Amino acid sequence: MRLIVLIAFLTSMYSTCFGQEKSLYHNLHNQFFLLRPSSFQKITVEDSTLASFESKGFDHFTSADVSNPHYVCIFSEWNQKIWILDNELALFEEINLKDKYDFKVSSFFQMNRSLYLYSEEERSWYIYDFMVNQTVYSASLSNEVDEVLAFSGCDGDVIFLGNNGVWTTDNFNFWSYKDWSSFVNIKEECYDNSCNQLLRLDSNVVLVNPICGQEKVLKADSIGEISTISGEIIYYFKDKRIQSIGVKLIND
Repeated sequence: MRLIVLIAFLTSMYSTCFGQEKSLYHNLHNQFFLLRPSSFQKITVEDSTLASFESKGFDHFTSADVSNPHYVCIFSEWNQKIWILDNELALFEEINLKDKYDFKVSSFFQMNRSLYLYSEEERSWYIYDFMVNQTVYSASLSNEVDEVLAFSGCDGDVIFLGNNGVWTTDNFNFWSYKDWSSFVNIKEECYDNSCNQLLRLDSNVVLVNPICGQEKVLKADSIGEISTISGEIIYYFKDKRIQSIGVKLIND
């Protein structure tokens, strides 16, 4: 079944998508950002730089979250740091996670003006409120959760993608699970496209919604190597500018 095969390869896709030399980000305020290992830029559709933030010394940027334009965040898994920037990419705060936790943080995202952190070695997740500089919630993963391939948030839910399905939880520690195989024959349009994710597999780009359990395979050469998604619009670099294409996530 297509979706089970897709999830089996999710680890390699996730690494390819987010481990590349450049990563493109877009938010609902129609702002674009370009992340490199040593720099982070706010750019125009013509790829002109509006503002930039450079790493210092041996800092190596891993990923970013631009969902809140007032608090743009950059994460370094290697250095265990998170930088919080304002809308012009001026430094608001630098958080050294080694000073906060005695374990390694594997990934992060921002939601509800807080940082959501996941530790693979602890199999736990945390909410860090950077306005008060403290951890306000922590919880262990359910014993039923298998290997976590991706960690994200959408509409207030915390989402863990695994080999066999998707687990969602919240800060009341209520867990729900959906088996990927149960969604293979769904043909209805996904009800919430804000949860769409764009992942890469070999020569294809795969549009996935972890809540609906739906996927759609796109040709990678049609949108280039540097791309991102907001809802049902894919943004990508082509001919030295950012282009866009609309997509709908309905299984055939």
